[in-house]
Amino acid sequence: ISPTWICLLFEPIVFSLSAGVLGLLARRTWGTTGALLIMLSFLVSSQVGRVLMYDVHPEAFYPLFTLLLVFGLRRNWQPLWIVLM
Repeated sequence: ISPTWICLLFEPIVFSLSAGVLGLLARRTWGTTGALLIMLSFLVSSQVGRVLMYDVHPEAFYPLFTLLLVFGLRRNWQPLWIVLM
């Protein structure tokens, strides 16, 4: 795969993974339908759209890392949140 394709696919994949982790976190509290609505609202938010419109930014990983950290803390998975810190 060429570097151009990697750059074009980097942020959408990262945001999709972030939405998946957000859905896992939300499903416990709001159920499946609520989790899907929260995932959808995250993906169509204007902030995500603005990041996807510009160059590749490593800051796109911030939501994923933050959500993985919360996921690891809620499940008490110490190796995951130690690595993310």
